Amino acid sequence: MDNRVRPTYVACQIILEVNAFAERFDDDIKEILKKNLLDEVALSLKNILSYSGGGYVEFSNILIALKELGGEYYFDQSYLIDFIDSRMNDSEGLSYFVICSILYYIHGRNDCADLIEKIENMILDKFIDNASNKNVCEMTLLISDVLSCPVLDDKYKIKAYRAFFPSGKKAKPTAEIQQTINFFRGKVVFFNWLGNKNLEQILYRKELRTPYE
Repeated sequence: MDNRVRPTYVACQIILEVNAFAERFDDDIKEILKKNLLDEVALSLKNILSYSGGGYVEFSNILIALKELGGEYYFDQSYLIDFIDSRMNDSEGLSYFVICSILYYIHGRNDCADLIEKIENMILDKFIDNASNKNVCEMTLLISDVLSCPVLDDKYKIKAYRAFFPSGKKAKPTAEIQQTINFFRGKVVFFNWLGNKNLEQILYRKELRTPYE
């Protein structure tokens, strides 16, 4: 496996193990363990992002693992906005997987309005800038998961749909677009918004593969 990635899968497994270990203790000890773990992960991520050459797969995997810590232990939106801003000068910007990982990480929170708006605008820009959306695999993955994403509201999904499928002289009726949104609601298309109960096993299997081939 690529040397840049394997330590991250190990780190994700450690996060899950420490989280399970913390659940054995009273709330005060549990809080200390989880808070210390989050602080250590934040420091480690700075080093990961400084040498990462793999499209920030590492960052995304750690976010997904950190979701298991629960709602009281999370990066605030300013941390994630700074991360997004650090990618603005990259030629491809945020990838499909990074976008979905961030949305998954903040699902259920009510303190990320600015972050959500920033991601929403980035998605629209991606769709608008890619005239041949239907022929680009990543764009197809993204629109499918945008329509099924529980973090984004229907008003935005309609806007995203229109950006992905620009109409000719006659715009597609909103009611028809809403039917499509209703069809995707609650479904797992590509990204699993419901979470993975066997995340530890999934990380182990991914550790045996090389994502940068």
